[in-house]
Amino acid sequence: MYFDIHKSSKNGQYWWVAKGENHETLCSSELMTTKESCLNGIRVVKEGAAKAGVYDETGERSGDIAARRIAV
Repeated sequence: MYFDIHKSSKNGQYWWVAKGENHETLCSSELMTTKESCLNGIRVVKEGAAKAGVYDETGERSGDIAARRIAV
């Protein structure tokens, strides 16, 4: 996985795109006014992703939030 940083030629705002090893887009950020904010957003994703919970919101699992948390 890697991140590309882009800058809009229209309004000068920045955003990142996370890509898999096959170079396909996994997700992208919202527009940010500074490159520093963009880099910080990447840091937050990198630090938090390994610890992030996954919750099934499809309606295929019922119960409280603990019952919807799944291991991936």
